[in-house]
Amino acid sequence: MSFEPFRVRVPATTANLGAGFDCLGLALTLYNDLEVHPSGMTKLAIEGEGAGSLPTDESNLVLMTFQKASQLAGEDLPPIRVLCRNRIPLARGMGSSAAVLVSAAIAANRLLGEPLTKHQILQLVVNEEGHSDNVAPALLGGLVVSGLRGEEPVTHQIIPGRELKIVLLVPEFHLETSKARQVMPSSVPLTDAVANIQNTALTALAFASGDYSLLESSLDDRLHQPYRKVLVPGFDAVLAAAKAAGAYGAALSGAGPTLVAFSLDRPEAVAKAMEAAYTKEGDGSCKTLILDVDKEGAVVEELDSQ
Repeated sequence: MSFEPFRVRVPATTANLGAGFDCLGLALTLYNDLEVHPSGMTKLAIEGEGAGSLPTDESNLVLMTFQKASQLAGEDLPPIRVLCRNRIPLARGMGSSAAVLVSAAIAANRLLGEPLTKHQILQLVVNEEGHSDNVAPALLGGLVVSGLRGEEPVTHQIIPGRELKIVLLVPEFHLETSKARQVMPSSVPLTDAVANIQNTALTALAFASGDYSLLESSLDDRLHQPYRKVLVPGFDAVLAAAKAAGAYGAALSGAGPTLVAFSLDRPEAVAKAMEAAYTKEGDGSCKTLILDVDKEGAVVEELDSQ
């Protein structure tokens, strides 16, 4: 099978957005690229995040997803050369694993002649990832509200009503999602559950309408952040600093340890305040990123054949 080389570009994501635990996710303008070239034998290389630490053999998530997509489509993949250019920090609550899975599933589908629908790709990746809050915005772009109809994922994309800057404080240490889930309780008071339902609806409305003043209260969470914040030194100080510097609000990004804040016109001041607070109250070094909302999701681009 011959084909022209191509690239799949997939955005980072920030999930939960405070109260929207496992159901809200937002695509960001930071990207992983997965390049696919014809080759006499299948091989994989990694540049950037994870280079030298992630496996490049058949245990790599990319090659495993290629195989599962191939099985789902009932077709064999040709030998290929894959290059992963990773820019999304690993195990920081920015959707790195979702980006890898989405890029691999889309690349495999293209190689096979695109027998799978976008919904089938979503289902395949959600089955591997375990939940759709990062997967859906990585695939679709914008803010995505996710749920389940039985075992089938249901999603709705919202393109933000106004431009908004996303400020992220990224600590140097890793935090695996499995560890972050272990500190959560198995049940919560009814009042906390109700408060989260209300705030999740208001957060989705804030993005749909562009009334970001709603975020000042709607980012408040009672299901996971009160328990997970012990894993992120300086959590309270950084969130308070972001709000004092002019952010509408701030929250844990995904399972953490990254912290995310939202600002219309003062993102640099917010980033500076968050970094200063973490430097004083946190543990180790950090970096800040100021990003926009990605509105396209995963995109396939042709490459020069040379």
